[in-house]
Amino acid sequence: MNRFIRCNCGELDTQKIDFIDGNINIEQVHCPLRGSGDCQYENVICNPKRTSALTVRQLQIAAALAEGLTPQEVSDRLYISIHTVHNTIQAIKVKLNLKNTTQIISWYNNMNK
Repeated sequence: MNRFIRCNCGELDTQKIDFIDGNINIEQVHCPLRGSGDCQYENVICNPKRTSALTVRQLQIAAALAEGLTPQEVSDRLYISIHTVHNTIQAIKVKLNLKNTTQIISWYNNMNK
């Protein structure tokens, strides 16, 4: 974690907020090793690639919503808190850049054609 913070949120960091909506705001900060081939962590720790793949739990909730279940029904089926369902729905929307649950359902149905 120390290396991650030093490589992505260093002294030249111009952002006042490094966490936005639960996501880390990664910036490329000055590094004398970047591009030299001397750093084994380049493009791993520094400048990491983000993924939009959903977690298993996020996929379960998206699938349940696509079946037509309400958040309360999803909560009951998966034996998780309704708050967890709502938080996970929000996380899915952020991760996939969607605005509402209907778009999550459309995304899921398109992915599973």
